[in-house]
Amino acid sequence: MLLGAARLLKALEPQLKGQVRLVWQPDEEKGCGASHMVVGQV
Repeated sequence: MLLGAARLLKALEPQLKGQVRLVWQPDEEKGCGASHMVVGQV
């Protein structure tokens, strides 16, 4: 999903203002990836 979004955003790059940051959420399947990212335990 992230790579697909990156490809679409790259195609739209001339129309975008500013920067786009893509963030990969680790451990998404187990349901605790976001909490690790917030707490900084990645």
